[in-house]
Amino acid sequence: MADNHSEAALNLLKSWRSILRKETEVLSQGDIPELKKLFHITTAIQQRLDALFSTSKFLMQNESVSGIVKDLLQDQGDIIESLKKQTEDLAKKIGTLRKNKMYLNGYKQKRPSVPHFMSKRT
Repeated sequence: MADNHSEAALNLLKSWRSILRKETEVLSQGDIPELKKLFHITTAIQQRLDALFSTSKFLMQNESVSGIVKDLLQDQGDIIESLKKQTEDLAKKIGTLRKNKMYLNGYKQKRPSVPHFMSKRT
């Protein structure tokens, strides 16, 4: 039965790896809705893996499973770093737009004042 668990875990891990590669491609293209769909798929795979790991204590001792898990963690770390970088770039662009809008508001000119022909002193 442990072999069946390890085969199922390996299949899930391999499908997770292929989805992570797709996520990397989609992230570079900037397709956020597709990235969201892929995140939902990976979440479902992670839940299934969690169930497998909780029922079999010897599954993590399998060298091939632990090696793939380490690779997946590295791949996910790369995706997270890419998302952080894109978030920082977007924050900088928003900050620049906010400054530009503020500067535009500062350049508003007041209407010229109407000259007073008769003052109290005349």
